[in-house]
Parts: sequence; structure tokens; C-alpha cells
Amino acid sequence: MRFSELFVPCRTNKKNSTKQKKYDYCGCSEEIISGLNVRLMQEKTEWIPFEKSPYSGTQYSHAMEVSVLCRKIVHRVFENESFSDSDMSDCSDISDLLFCASMISSAGKPPFGYAVNTALSEWFDEDFCKLCFAGVPVGDILSTDMKNDLSCYGGVRRALRNALRYSDGDIRSSCPIIKTILHSASDITERKPFLAEKEAVYDMDRSVGVRSRKPPVSYILEASEYIVSVTSAIEEAIYNRCLLCRQVLHFFRNMDDFYEDIEMDEYDSYCRITSSLSDRYIESRLERKNIDDFEAFHNWIVYLRREMGSFVADSFVRNYEKITSGEFEGDLISSSWCRNVKKVFDECEKQIYSAHDVLMSISSSTEILKALVSGFVRAVISYDTDEKMTVKSTRLTELIPSGYRKVYSESSQGKSEPEKLYLRILMALDFIFGTTDKKALELYRTLTP
Repeated sequence: MRFSELFVPCRTNKKNSTKQKKYDYCGCSEEIISGLNVRLMQEKTEWIPFEKSPYSGTQYSHAMEVSVLCRKIVHRVFENESFSDSDMSDCSDISDLLFCASMISSAGKPPFGYAVNTALSEWFDEDFCKLCFAGVPVGDILSTDMKNDLSCYGGVRRALRNALRYSDGDIRSSCPIIKTILHSASDITERKPFLAEKEAVYDMDRSVGVRSRKPPVSYILEASEYIVSVTSAIEEAIYNRCLLCRQVLHFFRNMDDFYEDIEMDEYDSYCRITSSLSDRYIESRLERKNIDDFEAFHNWIVYLRREMGSFVADSFVRNYEKITSGEFEGDLISSSWCRNVKKVFDECEKQIYSAHDVLMSISSSTEILKALVSGFVRAVISYDTDEKMTVKSTRLTELIPSGYRKVYSESSQGKSEPEKLYLRILMALDFIFGTTDKKALELYRTLTP
């Protein structure tokens, strides 16, 4: 699949209509920016909600940073004289597409940041087997695919469901955006839509004749998402004193895992990045004796992102033919000097996740999410059935906004009882994952007075 294959006209959703229209990514971006999901993203922590910290990135700021990096990479790709796609004259459509995809994909994350992504799987392993409907264990009612969806809810698949079920028509019918989001997941299991959206995604593929091969732009979104996520996490950890600048510098200086066949200029690139951090750190310490590490580190992060973005663009151009033919394996930042930067990032994350403040924040946030999932899933099990609901279950179900209940009502028409049960649980999870940090805490206090 080449760039140009993402921009074929799409058929309208009207029955018996053969009219076609071109994707309007500018219109989609306006719709996204003005939508409720974006407003909620501004009140949801991206990584870890450090208590009383003025420097905590939101999911909105993260999506904007990813889209900016994507745009820079795309511009560098088209400026490269070695790159050619005869059907693409400029990069504006691709940049707009990636903006839409980055904003939508960020909506798939839970409140309290991606560091608590394991909360749902922990609840599923511990409490799901205890749920019963009409005296029968829920696990015996649902199919294997349904249970897999519930245990792996969140991330890209949640973002895809959010775009298809809770967005207006322009986004729902935009196959390029949906496919870009779906294939940007690093985990291959996340590249499969939920059972509830499987038919819609496959119909979309058939309607435009786009093959199932991974779109080229997904590689750019995947790399940008990784670079921004990890650098932002480390930067926040530096600010909150969970990691020190000199520790990061130590990791870079002691990383010597270079293959013998690496080009000298590639090795020099890694050395320049290490020297840049060292120079900025030493300079800041000499100028102000009591300075913390944050200002120097922030300036270096900007430089590092720019260098890694340039590497991703060059790597994309070098491998473009393999990418378009489906022969390319892996990602764009697991080779050359970027491979070693990733290993440094891994060492930094180990250090961060062993910090006391981080562990406390993750632990408390995880317990809040698990309590919400347990309470609301139990409440909706008997919803829209002949089974009698308790007063508490009725009250909790009524707390779920009407929009979520409307989507359930529409999608459950003509479905079997196991499918309806599956959709009810998805409704509860949609609500919990779509709420803000503040709202989630309020709901938790309602459940545990």
C-alpha cells in the first residue's frame, strides 16, 4: 500500500447511492477539535497524576505533541530527494490525516494516565470470574472473543471504538484515519477491532477496496507516539525528582551495545546526543549552583525529539519500497543509534517505576479504576433484561450518560442475549474510560462513601 492508496474516494453511507466523495481531513480535524472528547482529554493525565505537581502532561497536550512531531517527519520525508510517490504532490493531506489519527488515538486511554493500563486486566483476572447473570457465571455466557475484548480493553482498540460509535459521520466513514489508528499499535493483538466493531471495519475496507496491509503513515504515527510518550514520561520524572539528569547521562555514557557493522556517522549521531546532554547539564550547574535538572533536560529533550524525528523520516524513505510492499518488519526506530536510545529509555523507565512516589500514585489510581469497573459492570449486568435490578445498580446505571445508553440500545437491536450482555459491559467500560481524572475520583467516592 502506497501513500496514494489512502486517498481514494469513499462511498457515502446512503443506501442505493453510488455517489463518491473525497476525504476531507480538514473538516475531520475541525470536528475533532470542537468535540466533547477533546475537552475531556484536557482533564485527563497522560502518564502519572503526581499529587500537587504543576507539570503533568494531559492527553490533549500529548496528542498535540505527537501530531506536531508527525508533521515534522512528513515534511522531512517529502523534502528528501530520494523519496518519490508519483501520485502524491504534497504532504498536507497526510499531515492532516496524522493530526486526526493522533487526536483520536489519545482518546483510548483511561483516566489517571497510561501507567494504570493494567488496572482492567488485574480486575479481569481477580473479579470477573465472580460475576453471575441469572445464576450463571458471566464467563460461561460470553464467548472467548468477547472475554478477550473485555480483558484487553483500552488503547488503540478503545480509540477505534470511540471513533466509530461516539463520533459524527465524517470520522466514522474515514477509512484512512481508522486504519492508521488501528495499525499504529505496537502490540499486534491491539490491531484487531473489538468484536462489536469488526463488521464495521471490514465493511469499510471493502467499500473503498483498501487492502489489509499496514498503511505507511501508521509507521510514522507509531514512531512519533513512542518518542513523545517516553521522553515526556522521563521529563516529568525529572521534574518530580523521581529521576535525575545525571542518571540519564550515566545511562547514555554506559550504553555500548553497538554492532560492528554500524556506520561511523550513525555512531557519531549517538555521541552527539550524549555530548549535548552532558554540555547542557554541566553548563546549567556552572551558571546556577542550586538549579535543578529540569531546565537543562527540557531543552535537551526538544533537541533529542528533533534528532529522532529526522532519523525516523530518513529510515522511512530508505525502507519505503519494503513498507509499501509489506516486506518491512519491525518499526522505524529499532535500528542504528536509535536502538541504543530505546535501551537507555528502558533503563530510565526501570528507575522511574521503582520510585516511591510513582508506585504510590500508580497503586492508588489502579485501585480507583478497579473499584469503578467492578461497581459499574456489576450494575449493568441486569440492565435491559427481565432480571430485577437492585436500588444501587439502578442508581449507578442512571449515572451513565444517555449517549452511552443510546449507543448500546442501537447496537443491541436483534442481538442474542450473550451479545447484549457483552455490549452492556462494553457500555460500562466506555463510560469509565471516557471520564476525566476528577470525575473518576468523584465516582469512586460515590461507590465507597
